[in-house]
Amino acid sequence: MVVAPPRTIEAEWRFFIVDREVVGCSEYRRWGAPSIDGPVPHAAIMLAADLAELWGPAPVYCLDLAEADGRIGVVEANCFNASRFYGADAHRVLKAVNAFVLSR
Repeated sequence: MVVAPPRTIEAEWRFFIVDREVVGCSEYRRWGAPSIDGPVPHAAIMLAADLAELWGPAPVYCLDLAEADGRIGVVEANCFNASRFYGADAHRVLKAVNAFVLSR
């Protein structure tokens, strides 16, 4: 459990991680409203890539990051098979997942 004061979340992004590599991403919320067309900042992509190299709950998963008060941090890690693609390139993500599964 984390106890902290509430923060207003400015934007949230989903990253698809396959074998410790970011293979797709999408914004999915901005200022509390759905948003799949917004850009994913380079700083968020780099943080997701750094975190994927350090730890992951599974070889294939989703990582959600958010920005609040000018800082980007982890919201949660999700299982891949129950996560929505939002604006991510589904073909690219599924191609990476398929290649990983076939390599096992």
